[in-house]
Amino acid sequence: MINTVDTVEGQQDIELDSFYQVTVPEVDARVYVNVELQKAPRIKRWLRKRGWYYITRLTTRQSGIVFEKSHYEKVEKVYSIWIVGGKRKKSRIERYQVQNGPNALNVMELIIIYLGNPEDTNVSLIEQLLNNLFSATLDIEKKKKILQDKFYIAMNSDMERTVTEVCNLSVSIFEEGKDVGFKEGREDMMRENVINLAYEGFSPEKISDLLKVSVKQVRKWINH
Repeated sequence: MINTVDTVEGQQDIELDSFYQVTVPEVDARVYVNVELQKAPRIKRWLRKRGWYYITRLTTRQSGIVFEKSHYEKVEKVYSIWIVGGKRKKSRIERYQVQNGPNALNVMELIIIYLGNPEDTNVSLIEQLLNNLFSATLDIEKKKKILQDKFYIAMNSDMERTVTEVCNLSVSIFEEGKDVGFKEGREDMMRENVINLAYEGFSPEKISDLLKVSVKQVRKWINH
């Protein structure tokens, strides 16, 4: 896993949940994959904008590492995958790409996975797997059994530890009405409230007064 803190001078640091460099041997190429866990936002377009912001930051991050000076032909593709919790009956997957025509340069892709009912078998296998893995109604041992029996994933010691870690993390982030316990989780909630009020027509000064956040911080969140 690559360093999960993206720092740009003059901009707010981004703390990523995870960030990997993956080699694709079939095409002799590398791609970068960012995976984020997110509670269900009240404004979906906010989540899409945040995803694209992460992608552009992770693309420009390649400067001086993947390519030098003006050799932009060496830019490698970045995926940002957002796994979104919440109570919904059916899961779905949304994919967004930068496309300007059949010969468009495809170096950015945003994928948003909205989790659903773990018992729903009328969705793709990847959705079924994720719905079970991140379910708030299934205990860890039940999840391990499903992964082994239905998806043929062998539960060796490494995989059992991974499943346990993922389940514990998902409970912290997805569980309704509970403090996620992480600084970024609390900040995300405050940022979302600011954006919600801005869409309702409240001025930055009024939002600052209501939420007890500086006007400077309010403007920063709205503009991003």
